[in-house]
Amino acid sequence: MASKKTKSSKIEEKASNKEIEKTKLQENGKTLRVILIVALVLLVLSSPLWLCGGCGLLAALLPESETSTTTSKKVYPIGETAKAGDVSFKVTKVEDLGNSVQPEWGNPITTNGKFIRVDYQIENLSYESQYPPVLKVLDSQERTYEESGKKFTILSFGDEVEIFEEISPNVKTDYATIFEIPEDAVGLELKVSDFGLFPTKYAYFDLGL
Repeated sequence: MASKKTKSSKIEEKASNKEIEKTKLQENGKTLRVILIVALVLLVLSSPLWLCGGCGLLAALLPESETSTTTSKKVYPIGETAKAGDVSFKVTKVEDLGNSVQPEWGNPITTNGKFIRVDYQIENLSYESQYPPVLKVLDSQERTYEESGKKFTILSFGDEVEIFEEISPNVKTDYATIFEIPEDAVGLELKVSDFGLFPTKYAYFDLGL
């Protein structure tokens, strides 16, 4: 009788040990997954490509701080300089290009909406080089538009196009960009963010369209 109890207790002990090992393996697996995720995030954030192009993408995906949307804003006219944190910005020219643009080379570029060209001057007021801030156009219906990838085709070779290069401190630089918006969009404003992945300061410009 004692022998049966001993065998039974050994079986239960082995089963218990297996369950403990299984639990440890599961915990180790979870820990490893967390480490891998953290390492991947750090790798992505440290990538120069992410810092330049991804900066705009992340800013577009993340919700803005409440202070940036609830406080009253000043809208600056074309030709006047405004600051958004360490960004000094001035819209120098705005042009409605219509729904068809003939580039220097190739076939016309068309849209069901319209293309808006914005020329601007930017200065980095910080003490180190910075990747470009995010530019967006807002309309009277509170719709938001990003810069169009077609700018590289539409703009001529004589235009300075921002291509994710760092902006040196205290060097004023002139650029041009293109927005593709609906034909019925009016009351257009340009929204300029401060430098960085998590900007909290913005400047707004009346585009006169």
